[in-house]
Amino acid sequence: MTATLEDVVLTFPNASWDIPTLSANNGMTSVIFETLGTTNPNWDFGQLSAVMNIDYIFDHPEYAWQYDNVSTYNRGLTITHVLDHPEISWNFSGLSYLLPLQSVLDNPTLDWDFAMLSQHNIDNGTFFMNKLASLQGKSKDKTTTL
Repeated sequence: MTATLEDVVLTFPNASWDIPTLSANNGMTSVIFETLGTTNPNWDFGQLSAVMNIDYIFDHPEYAWQYDNVSTYNRGLTITHVLDHPEISWNFSGLSYLLPLQSVLDNPTLDWDFAMLSQHNIDNGTFFMNKLASLQGKSKDKTTTL
C-alpha cells in the first residue's frame, strides 16, 4: 500500500504543518482539513477551492470558498454543479477552459468565453512553437513540440 498525505497527517496531526502550502496540495482532503482544524486562519481558501473535493465544497457552504477558483481550477467541477447552483457567480472564462466542450454544445445559452474556448485542450508546446515560428516568419509543422 502506498501512503498518502492524509495517512501522514493522521499519523502526525500535531506536527508543524505548513497550512498555506497544504492548502494548494493536490493530496488535500476534507479529512486533512478537519483534522488540522477548519478554523485555522492560515488556510488559503483560494487554493483550497482549487483542490478540495467538489462535493465537500458544496456540502459545506459555510466556508469561504472562492468560486472563481472553483470555476477555473477544480477538476471535480461538472456542468451539473454549475446548473444546480445558479446562485453562484461562476467564472465563465475559467469554465470555458475547464469543462468539456460538450458542455458548451449542451448549454448554448450560458455565458461562454469564446476566447478561452479557442484555447481548450491546446497543446501548449505546439501552440508556443507555432506562435514563435509565425513571429519569426517561419512555418513550423503543427506537430512540433517543446
